[in-house]
Amino acid sequence: MSKILLRSSLRYIIDHPWQFFLSILGILLGVAVVISMDIANESARQAFITSTQTVTGKSTHQISGPPGGFSEDLYRELRIKKKIRPSAPVIEGFLALPEYKGQTLHLLGIEPLTDSSFRPYLNNFRNKTITNLFPLLSRPYTGMISTDKSLQLGIKTGDLLTVRAGSIKEKILIIGLIEPSDEMSRRALENMLITDIATAQELLAMKGHISWIDLIIPEGPQGKILIENIKKELPKENRLTPTNSRSQAVTNMTRAFNLNLTALSTLALIVGMFLIYNTMTFSVVQRRTMIGMLRAVGVTRGEIFRLILGEALFIGICGTITGIVTGIFMGKGMVTLVTNAINDIYFVLSVTNITISYLTILKAIGLGICATLIAALLPALEATSAPPRTVISRSTIEIGSRGRLLLEALAGLLLLICATGLIFFSERDLIFSIGSMFIITIGFALLTPIITVIFTGLLKPITGYLFGIPGRMSASGITSSLSRTAVAIAALMIALSVTVSVGIMVASLRYAVIVWMETFLKADIYISPPALVYSRSDLLIDPHLVKLLSEADGISSVTTYRGVMIESDRGLNQLIAITIDKETYSSFRFKEGNPANIWTVFEGQDSVIVSESYAYLHNSRIGSTITMLTNRGEKKFFIAGIFYDYTSDRGIIVINRKTYEKYWYDRNISSLAIYTKKGVNTDDLINKLREIAGPHQEIIIQSNRSLREVTLQVFDRTFIITDVLRILSIIVAFIGVLSALMALQLERAREIAVLRATGLTPGQVWKIIIIQTALMGIIAGVMALILGIVIAIVLIFVINRRSFGWTMEMVIPQAILVQSFFLAITASILAGIYPAMKMAGTSPAAALREE
Repeated sequence: MSKILLRSSLRYIIDHPWQFFLSILGILLGVAVVISMDIANESARQAFITSTQTVTGKSTHQISGPPGGFSEDLYRELRIKKKIRPSAPVIEGFLALPEYKGQTLHLLGIEPLTDSSFRPYLNNFRNKTITNLFPLLSRPYTGMISTDKSLQLGIKTGDLLTVRAGSIKEKILIIGLIEPSDEMSRRALENMLITDIATAQELLAMKGHISWIDLIIPEGPQGKILIENIKKELPKENRLTPTNSRSQAVTNMTRAFNLNLTALSTLALIVGMFLIYNTMTFSVVQRRTMIGMLRAVGVTRGEIFRLILGEALFIGICGTITGIVTGIFMGKGMVTLVTNAINDIYFVLSVTNITISYLTILKAIGLGICATLIAALLPALEATSAPPRTVISRSTIEIGSRGRLLLEALAGLLLLICATGLIFFSERDLIFSIGSMFIITIGFALLTPIITVIFTGLLKPITGYLFGIPGRMSASGITSSLSRTAVAIAALMIALSVTVSVGIMVASLRYAVIVWMETFLKADIYISPPALVYSRSDLLIDPHLVKLLSEADGISSVTTYRGVMIESDRGLNQLIAITIDKETYSSFRFKEGNPANIWTVFEGQDSVIVSESYAYLHNSRIGSTITMLTNRGEKKFFIAGIFYDYTSDRGIIVINRKTYEKYWYDRNISSLAIYTKKGVNTDDLINKLREIAGPHQEIIIQSNRSLREVTLQVFDRTFIITDVLRILSIIVAFIGVLSALMALQLERAREIAVLRATGLTPGQVWKIIIIQTALMGIIAGVMALILGIVIAIVLIFVINRRSFGWTMEMVIPQAILVQSFFLAITASILAGIYPAMKMAGTSPAAALREE
């Protein structure tokens, strides 16, 4: 590129700072939304990986067992009698910190005498009088935390730290601070409490039991022989697996969750692309006279093409860099939202560090710059494809835009047909389903110009009748500047369609949850220990307390629940054992199977019932089998029925309590559902139950109504992320409309000046602009409602189904449609205020000076 062309490009940018700023802002917000969601997902993933690495250390294999752990005698047998070493017992759990609201600690109970081979980073202490973990053995209820955690909590060596695990509340004496030796160990230890096995057993009510045994097994033939020998020595209830198999199973839980968030955030970048296209098109239109003159004096098409793309590249680089910086700050807030959702739905996770991977930065750079160049490609081609005289002509681009109407409409229809085919022929593939949603969005965007012309033609007589000449001019101005107005309408349409579609999806799921609660939550009172994960019920109620509560006056019947995470041939699954009575029968709504037959089989045979999401994700049907690891070895259970459930997107297995106790030596109870006798006041009974429980255990006692309210609160909290993404997309679209109207203001300066010179008043200019922006808002609003409903259909019946396996009835709240429609009009009118001020205040003489 010659220096003269480069100077002309820089001069243009300097002379139009607001246009340059709006272009950067559009790509900045698009990139920022994508990178912030990426950072949140990656930070959560890395926090889990680091936590897992902390626990597993250098172990290559683990010996695991049934829920609640297994006897520590197995460890002694393998280590002392069978000489299987290195080996180390481990107890793992999570503790709440009552004195630090909302904070948790990851408890790791170890054997200090044998653990150094597995977790050497635990032997670096700030207090040099402590050289190893042996002091943990000297007295009960002692522990160690990292130096970083001690600073965060404001405690030091010798202080007491109150912890709670379910009903057990104890004070731990901090006898040492572990100094991280590097960044990895610092992250690994930042949320960890290290105790000896005995203390961990007391805290988690696992006396005589351990969670697993760590092993280091060499690779090669020797290791294979050792693995076979160990398997021969294991009781039926235990299993030897590679260390990474369990962590991979847990990571897979959040795959669909993260993928859906990433897809939603990418829509903001697409809206930003429309803004870039709009800006670059306008920059070409604004300089068409100069470009035509340059072409006329010998500047080649290639040089003009490189000039336009060079400017776009500069905008893309500036927008991407600032977007990355902004996204990093936004990511901190997104991390909190994502972590809260994971804690509510999946497992306990504490994220205290922001993880920014090179892949995330490269993705942001690629998306930001590529999106900008793709958006600028068509304007650059327009600037170079026509002869010099045609480029100089003012109406060239609008004529070209009109000429492409049918072609763009046909392309849009073709994309919609392709998206439909992709949905039907991709079967269960989630990525293709999300891709089809983007194709539908682009298809509607290509239909925007012709729909805008049709709508404007229909609205022009109405605006002319209501507002006279300014009304007809407003409608005509939209079609006469279609190359820019259509893009602005498309950008606003896409952003609002996100609001409509996600709003409908959330409302539909909320309605499904409410219907499910009306069926499933039939009991009058629910009792459970304080849980760290809302959707998990693996904490315990004291058996003696269960007996006292069950014998209270006014109680008709009690259903008990025991929730555990179980290993099966389908991975890690949530298993719930329930007692069966007539009240329990009516709590389940079955998708498949005759309820009477299902309950007969369920009570009398080795069978289970599974949730709809489990059946879908594992391709299971009535009669299919699930192999689970029990205290009596691996056992096959066949599926007697499939029921509707919305508490878990990974699925739930429900088993009869009698069958559970037959194969698992676990008599614990996680929660209770209490049915009261007729005429009993629920609130009075709750107060009585709280008095009974007071001296024994801290438990949560809720009425049916209260539990429903809490469930909906958790549901609403989970979808805060989608609300944030919807707002950010609308902001990007608002900027797009503002940019388009600013372009129109500059483009029509002479036209308005001529009209002003012939008697048009500033007030009439205001009226023209505001009516025009309102019309653009109406068109965008109507199209957004149509596109939003179409995307909602894809989200509910395709993406939701393939992600989580849920069946939902589509609910379209009128409030969302009305709000979105008026939001489109309001955003357009607000975006038109500044251009109207500029156009109404411009002097006709100044605008006509070049004439």
